[in-house]
Amino acid sequence: AMQEVQLYTSKLAAVDGVVFYDVPGLNSGLAKHIEESKEMLMDCDAIIMVQEKISLQAHEQDLVKFGAEGDPYLKLSDKLFVFWGKIDKKDTKEILEKNWQELVEEWSIYGIPEHRIARGSAGAHLVFQGCDTPDFGSLEHVQYKMRLVTGLTEIQDLRKATGIAELQNRIQKYLDE
Repeated sequence: AMQEVQLYTSKLAAVDGVVFYDVPGLNSGLAKHIEESKEMLMDCDAIIMVQEKISLQAHEQDLVKFGAEGDPYLKLSDKLFVFWGKIDKKDTKEILEKNWQELVEEWSIYGIPEHRIARGSAGAHLVFQGCDTPDFGSLEHVQYKMRLVTGLTEIQDLRKATGIAELQNRIQKYLDE
């Protein structure tokens, strides 16, 4: 078994005071992985769950349920944020809006309010920042897709629609207050 993996890459920006964890084995079903994940999450100041789908999978539901119980002093669900990504993969603005409402309703069942959910596209954000990421397409392609699903035309508005700045602001407000 592996105890630790360190990843070094020039593709990720370093952010002072932020540690990125990808919770390993959360969906493995092994009690050891689940307990390790819970311990790791209890030590975090804020948790971002990155979602692609609308409905939560069983292991994600378990995590949110654990978050409601969690630490006796601060529930994990109080510091949980959701980033619903890949909006640029939707076909139309109408589909995006319909799916967004479904997602907000799904999370409200678990006690996560809309103001702790952000939507956007991390891939589009990277492209707008000048990262050469062939997986996401050219700048022109990303702009086209973001215009299609948001209805926005100005490049600055499209950059905001990637959701990253909004997520950062919401987390910073949570940490400050």
